[in-house]
Amino acid sequence: NIKSFSSIVNSWDLGLGETELLSYAVENKEYTAIIVDRAARNCAISLNVRYKGTLGVIAIAKNLGLIPSAKEVINMLLTTGFRLDNNIIEYILKDQK
Repeated sequence: NIKSFSSIVNSWDLGLGETELLSYAVENKEYTAIIVDRAARNCAISLNVRYKGTLGVIAIAKNLGLIPSAKEVINMLLTTGFRLDNNIIEYILKDQK
């Protein structure tokens, strides 16, 4: 549990969940944060916090055999209005069948 938030993370004015997550990651450098929010990603980059986004999690799940198709999951997200970076989609899918 986080007893107090990192003042530098707090200054980013993120949501409570992102602030707690990034405060933990700042204190625990071996941790990789899972981040969807763009402002939280920018904060992570600024603070040299390791992170994965939605597409990174999908790629890991596919590589571990937890999902049959990264492309199907990505397409499902896109059809629901989820915004994903096309360049990263291409990168993730280049080695997928």
